[in-house]
Amino acid sequence: MRTDNGSEFNYKELYDKFGIMHQMSCIETPQQNVVVERKHQHILKISRSIMFYSNMPKQYWSYAICHAFFIINRNPSTAMQFQVPYELLHKQKPDISFLKVFGCLCFVSTLTNNRNKFDPKSKKCIFLGFKVKVKGYIVLDLKQERLLFQEMLYFMKIHLFKKKIQKNQLVLLSTIFGRQYVKILVVIQMIICGWKKKSMQTKSMQMKTQIKM
Repeated sequence: MRTDNGSEFNYKELYDKFGIMHQMSCIETPQQNVVVERKHQHILKISRSIMFYSNMPKQYWSYAICHAFFIINRNPSTAMQFQVPYELLHKQKPDISFLKVFGCLCFVSTLTNNRNKFDPKSKKCIFLGFKVKVKGYIVLDLKQERLLFQEMLYFMKIHLFKKKIQKNQLVLLSTIFGRQYVKILVVIQMIICGWKKKSMQTKSMQMKTQIKM
């Protein structure tokens, strides 16, 4: 097994017990760990795109990475001849019917013991992922700013900050395709908006002429 010089890989007793030969790479040579570095980049790209799209604060980056792992393990992998990692491990096909969008708005049912007849029966939260070994979802309470683990939720496929999402999408497109591609898109959007305004003005002028006649 080849790793870098990180202290988190120092398990000499474990390696000796199972007969594992631990080999460390040279300093500042990530090309010696090509497979691990490439997988790390894959996970980082997916979690970064999740954070950009949901516009969540950076303090919730760990939940985005866990959500990226959850998606990767339930998608076909080219390294495994387009087989699903979850299916190879558990010998059954994964259930993705409960898969939700990270950072979307959801409403959690409040407990009956903590409310009276005139209190709201649900509260607004943000979806952050799935809880391991628990049949429930991880959500963030917006009022109390604390994490909850709930089962009965009502999901809405919208995010809270639409304007910021559009800016992040333009930044993401500029990093992938370049600034010229984004400039062309902006110009096309401006042309379409101008064309729509002109069509609305012509329609209003036609309506006025018809009313006068």
